[in-house]
Amino acid sequence: MKSTNTRYILVIAALFIALVALQHFTPKALNWEMKLGANDKNPYGCIIARQMLAEIFPSDSISDNQFTFYERDKHLKHTGNSFLVITDRFTPDELDINAFLTWVENGNSLFVSAVGFSEKFQKRLNLKLSRNLLDINLRATRNDTLVLKNTISDETNYIFSRALPGSYFTDFPDSVSTVLGTDTQGRANFIKLAFGKGTLYLHMQPLVFTNYHLLYSNPVYASQVLSHLPYSSITWDNYYKPGRLVNTSPVRYILSQPSLRMAYYLVLIFLVLYLVFGGKRKQRVIPVIKPFENTSVNFIKTIARLYYRGKNHKDLANKRFNYFKDFIRERYHIHLNVNEQDSITALEQKSGISKITIENILLKRDIFSGKTTISVKELSNFNDEIEQFYKYCK
Repeated sequence: MKSTNTRYILVIAALFIALVALQHFTPKALNWEMKLGANDKNPYGCIIARQMLAEIFPSDSISDNQFTFYERDKHLKHTGNSFLVITDRFTPDELDINAFLTWVENGNSLFVSAVGFSEKFQKRLNLKLSRNLLDINLRATRNDTLVLKNTISDETNYIFSRALPGSYFTDFPDSVSTVLGTDTQGRANFIKLAFGKGTLYLHMQPLVFTNYHLLYSNPVYASQVLSHLPYSSITWDNYYKPGRLVNTSPVRYILSQPSLRMAYYLVLIFLVLYLVFGGKRKQRVIPVIKPFENTSVNFIKTIARLYYRGKNHKDLANKRFNYFKDFIRERYHIHLNVNEQDSITALEQKSGISKITIENILLKRDIFSGKTTISVKELSNFNDEIEQFYKYCK
């Protein structure tokens, strides 16, 4: 039976190991989702684009962003900086839009490549656009062509081996805009907008920056697009990406409204003042409570002294034996006074103590009962034998 169980266990273990090995060595299917992450190695990730930045710009001038622009703004240079966003749909909230545009207005550059832009963002810049919903056709192997204008390269048409989203601008402010790129039908998909002292670069073909197109399709187009950015420090964004969790904290809305922001700061100031001046705990002297004295020990010592002074060793031996009988009765359910030989045999079997030891205790009890007094030594020997029983009984 034991060998059969062992065989079953070995078979199950072998099957488990085979399953783990199969899963480990089976080629992983490619994920064609548009993740656009800086560390994503899938076809539509951007790990190659992030590495390519170091070939276009000085590596020590490139940094990464993990926060909303409103939170990041105070850590960026006030002028001469570029902020690069590559995402599926660019949807900053009102607070971030204000921070972006103020920062650009002060002499910086914002580059955004996205298939779509939020209504709020379009309204602030007087933009309108048309875009097709992304679907499985993006994996189609038909060729698509994009056109760049005013490039230093003689080649202005760039062919891509897979389908690209059909997104383009239908309206933009002509007085401050320059068209830098179109599709084959002349529809603008890459524009430059002057804004204050800075510039916005809005691009609607983010897939051209993905691993697949940079490695297997057309890497030249992406480098030509990025070459429009100023040769200065640049920040690669990792926050405005597909699937990010949006911060819906009420504090962000409060800070976006001037009146609420002022009230919020006033409340914080009053709370700090209260904690400093009015929040001190008024203390009073805590009385010292002495712990209760353990009177049980004193009681036992008192009783022991009484017995010692009375020299009544026989009475103490009788009480010791009575406690012994109670112990035998409660633990082994044996009464020593009834059918004593049968009780001794039963006690020997249940306690594991030899019959001689048990008989010696009972013999001393019988001897003490025939005496008027007993000595301290007799009491001590009697007590030792009972303690030995307690120590080794089971």
